[in-house]
Amino acid sequence: KYMFVSNSDNLGATMDLKCLTYFANSKAPFMMEVACRTDADKKGGHLARSKATGGLLLRESAQCPDEDEKAFQDVGKYKYFNTNNLWVDLVALKGIFDKHGGSIPLPVMKNAKTVDPRDKSSTPVLQLETA
Repeated sequence: KYMFVSNSDNLGATMDLKCLTYFANSKAPFMMEVACRTDADKKGGHLARSKATGGLLLRESAQCPDEDEKAFQDVGKYKYFNTNNLWVDLVALKGIFDKHGGSIPLPVMKNAKTVDPRDKSSTPVLQLETA
């Protein structure tokens, strides 16, 4: 009924039964583990409030216009970041897939990168992703 998902590069991630119990009791369809941001986390995504709904959303740097970059990186304003430890209610997920013809309607972000991120002169590419 529940799924725990974590990035493969998150070596500290474990399935915590206390988190699972909390998630199951909450009846939420989805839960994201977050942590307090520090100056080392300025470039990563953070939690923000949707102007349209007032609900929480994940805002990635690819969604941030260049002129808003300084505000995006303000760890005092945006205090939490996504650890990429996610809890999903599989019944709720199936309901979303069924409602939307087998997909989840998420915004597509484009990230301009290079094939070798350590070498800015390597071939430029566009990475498409959702969050």
